[in-house]
Amino acid sequence: MGIGFEYEKPVAVVDDGKTKIWYPDFTLVDYGMILVEYFGVDGSEDYRRRSLQKLKVYEANSFDVIRVYPRDFEKDWKGHLLSSMYGILERRIQDFFEVFKGRKVEKAGGR
Repeated sequence: MGIGFEYEKPVAVVDDGKTKIWYPDFTLVDYGMILVEYFGVDGSEDYRRRSLQKLKVYEANSFDVIRVYPRDFEKDWKGHLLSSMYGILERRIQDFFEVFKGRKVEKAGGR
């Protein structure tokens, strides 16, 4: 799809007060660090619990994560990925404008 990524690029997270190195499945590097995690085990309560904990840690560390599940491959997984990326980037733009709301901001180059 032409989207730059790195496989299992290490990231530092703080989990339970300790800094740890994790290896998300994929990192989309051209878009300000978006992580992609594939949750491929269905039916295991332990796996589900660990997956939810992983997502909570990512959120607490301000990482944007696209979640991919086996069911996503039964339909338009590319559309799911692009839609998720779009949603993250759109939220980031909205957050940016919220920070500068009501302030006069000059364009780059003073124009």
